[in-house]
Amino acid sequence: EYKAIKRDKFIKYSNFSKFREDLDQLFSQYQFLKSSYNFNGRVVLKEFIKVKMTIKIEGQYQKLKRFIYDIRKTKKFIYLINSVRLKKSKSGILGNFAMEVYFVK
Repeated sequence: EYKAIKRDKFIKYSNFSKFREDLDQLFSQYQFLKSSYNFNGRVVLKEFIKVKMTIKIEGQYQKLKRFIYDIRKTKKFIYLINSVRLKKSKSGILGNFAMEVYFVK
């Protein structure tokens, strides 16, 4: 199952700080009113490390949609969005995402 994935294309877990920087840069790019993320643990698999995380962002719907698109099109890491909750707020949309991000060892 993992052999089909080219390991050299993805961020290594040792570069986890680069992943955080890229995420912060996306938050800044879209000028969200509020943004935060939490890491909820990691699991070591055969060739990968799975990191569970939650993202909370608030802003305009179009920007939130573009943010999701940008995460989807990245080739730097493997991710799985487990749940998305959107709620209307005074200033736009509040989005809560539960995700898993996979890094190579």
